Amino acid sequence: MRSFDVVLAAAFGLTLVGAGAWLLRDSADRSVRPVRARASTPTAESPVTPPPGSEAPAYGEYVQVEEFPEPIRKVAPEYPEEARARGIEGAVVIQALVGTDGFVHDTRVAKSDPMFDAVSVAAVRQYYFDPAKYQGRPVAVWVAIPIRFKLD
Repeated sequence: MRSFDVVLAAAFGLTLVGAGAWLLRDSADRSVRPVRARASTPTAESPVTPPPGSEAPAYGEYVQVEEFPEPIRKVAPEYPEEARARGIEGAVVIQALVGTDGFVHDTRVAKSDPMFDAVSVAAVRQYYFDPAKYQGRPVAVWVAIPIRFKLD
């Protein structure tokens, strides 16, 4: 996962503990490990885009935010029958473009498990967020959404 994914994944298990330092909470085993955010100095490979008005950032662009998007509605993906029948578990990471209106406008599969990709994208497209904000205004950002498939 690239550093902007870690920063924007705050709503998904990261806690800011000091100047660029984050704690990653793993809900499965309740472990906590430190994560260091990359400096926000832009480079040619990772430009920081000024907060857009109504335009969306390109995939991979950094966007300055003061408040991270907060999920309001999450939809659990359906476990594929073939995977269930074969006892297959897996994980997928979906990049979702959260618009200024809080809806998911685009998705990309960042970490693939072909058996689970389609159902993961379908579920994430139904998510709804309180959008990210900069100077009190909503801004569009990409967020990383990890999805685990585990048989009970």
